Amino acid sequence: MNKENKILVIVPCYNEEQNLRRIIEQMRALQKKNNNLVFFFINDSSLDNTEGILREEGMDYINHPVNLGYNYAIQTGLKYGLKSEFKYFILMDGDGQHPPSEIEKLIGNYKEEVDLLIGSRFKDGFISTYEIPIIRKLGMMFFSFFTSFLIGSKIRDTTSGFQMFNDKVARAMYYIYEAKYPDAEAIFLLYLLKFKIKEVPVEMQKRLSGKSMISSFSSFYYPIRVLFGLFLSIGRYFVIRGKIDNA
Repeated sequence: MNKENKILVIVPCYNEEQNLRRIIEQMRALQKKNNNLVFFFINDSSLDNTEGILREEGMDYINHPVNLGYNYAIQTGLKYGLKSEFKYFILMDGDGQHPPSEIEKLIGNYKEEVDLLIGSRFKDGFISTYEIPIIRKLGMMFFSFFTSFLIGSKIRDTTSGFQMFNDKVARAMYYIYEAKYPDAEAIFLLYLLKFKIKEVPVEMQKRLSGKSMISSFSSFYYPIRVLFGLFLSIGRYFVIRGKIDNA
């Protein structure tokens, strides 16, 4: 298969049996309009029937033998895509919060002069119908302000995991995702690596069932880890730069 125009959509999932069939149906509808899309699921050692559904539906997937976490699931997808020589990548969640239909907005707004395109809930006054708890929203606003200050450009949704990027960014992302919860940190590191970053407004939906891949404890720990990661980003930049150059 010629990968030049193919887009690998990386979908990490953990215990998503109640959500998968719905999003797979939407993915297939989208593939009928765009046959360049290749969906690849990473089953992070789910305890439910996630693997069974992926197998029954004939989806491309890989299993982690143990639960490694969201960042390692992303790494697995990136490694597969880079080895398979895909030119473009999309990250999306497997819980239905990122509607497959919104992928068209990412593709339609992705230009060659952009390296990373972020699907944003808040871009230029646009507010998604996706409801966000007030405490979490305040945290998102803080990281948006802080990250935007660091890179000198407004990024409104630093925690969005709905993104499109090229293979050069994918190589950098592979090393960036060695850290847990690298959302805002990833944006800052990609900025330091001279990549061009933009946002496009997208709709997101509330998870209908199941639990997030991020645990309750991790939700408390998350802002501390992100803030700490931002302060360490300069050091990580030199490490990642060296790994990319030596790859």
